[in-house]
Amino acid sequence: MGPLAILPDHQGMGLGRQLLRAALAFTQEKKYKKATLCVNGDNERAKVLYLKEGFLQAEGVTAYEYFLS
Repeated sequence: MGPLAILPDHQGMGLGRQLLRAALAFTQEKKYKKATLCVNGDNERAKVLYLKEGFLQAEGVTAYEYFLS
């Protein structure tokens, strides 16, 4: 599945939580054993949401970029 996001004008209304819970309900319905997600390291609001919803940080990933001139 590709990235999912809530448009900035609609953030803070609980839509992300609803979307996350719907996705988790779907995984439980399908009898999946685990749900894994990735989040940008600077997205504090998303990280707080995931922790409040019971996710545990499994690993830390660092990304690097190199700008070509």
